[in-house]
Amino acid sequence: MTGRLYGTDRLFGFPNPVNELAARAVAAGVLSLALLSLLLSSTLGLGWLWLTVPQAYGFLARVLTGPTLSPLGQLATRLVAPRLGRPRPVPGPPKRFAQALGATISLAAVVAHFGFEADWVAGEDRTADAEGEHRFECGRNHDQREQA
Repeated sequence: MTGRLYGTDRLFGFPNPVNELAARAVAAGVLSLALLSLLLSSTLGLGWLWLTVPQAYGFLARVLTGPTLSPLGQLATRLVAPRLGRPRPVPGPPKRFAQALGATISLAAVVAHFGFEADWVAGEDRTADAEGEHRFECGRNHDQREQA
């Protein structure tokens, strides 16, 4: 042991190479969750944006540990990818970079929605719709709207 916690080098690592089939299965799961979140939040209300939290967790877990702590990563590597065919190894660092981009964007969405109560996550077209159809000015703060 040379100044590291025992076992953390195995936990906090990203596989290299990565099975392309598993990476594609994870991407399909992420896309499904994102579309579900957008569809439900745009049709039934912004209460469904909580689905961005497990998505952000999944991205962060995959950046830090690969598929080890990610439920979607485990599902993809253990169940889905083996049924899709022979493994196709590809370099791991570009896949980790893609997960880091996803983590950044999804964490920004979580902070914007829960930290600042912003609903831009569900689509910027809501702002244009609110300004155009309802004569609502999005540039004003709440106090200015009540005084007008």
